[in-house]
Formats: sequence, structure tokens, C-alpha cells
Amino acid sequence: GALLAQVVLTRAVSFADEFAGAWAYAGVSATAEAVLDVHRNGSPIGTITFGTGASAGTFATSGGGAETFAAGDRLALINQDPADATLADLSITFLGKRT
Repeated sequence: GALLAQVVLTRAVSFADEFAGAWAYAGVSATAEAVLDVHRNGSPIGTITFGTGASAGTFATSGGGAETFAAGDRLALINQDPADATLADLSITFLGKRT
């Protein structure tokens, strides 16, 4: 699982259950189901799943309910291991509410 992206949040943010309102798009779809882990400060809190041949990702949270981040927390995306051979050109947007 390689780090794909990481953002340090500058203010407290809450993300809705199942990351409602978030979007994920793959310019090149996966040859098999691909699952990216979503982490807060190094701990997994959810996933983004791209189905076989799908360009849109599906979000899920691990524990159910909202996920809250404090200012300075890190939101990271971790690729599966081994990585899908074709999944590429990802665009991912999270929708959060300031808390």
C-alpha cells in the first residue's frame, strides 16, 4: 500500500457517514476491483472502491457515522497492495463541513 495523496487540514472538518457528497473518478479504469484506504493520521477510517472497469468510485466509512478531523490532522489515501495494473488518472473530492 503506497501513499497516493495526503492533505493536512487547516481547520476542523466533519465528513458525513459514507463520505456522502464525495466523488471519485478514474480516467483509466481498473482491470479488477481496486480498493483505496482512507486514513486519518495513519489509521484507516474508510475506503474508496472502484469496481472492475468502473470509472466512478464508491465511498464507505469503517465505523459508520461521521468522521471528524481536527485542525492539523492528516487525510491520506493509500493504494492497495499489489496495486491494480491499470487504475490511473484519479480525481477525488471530499465534501466536508467545518466544525
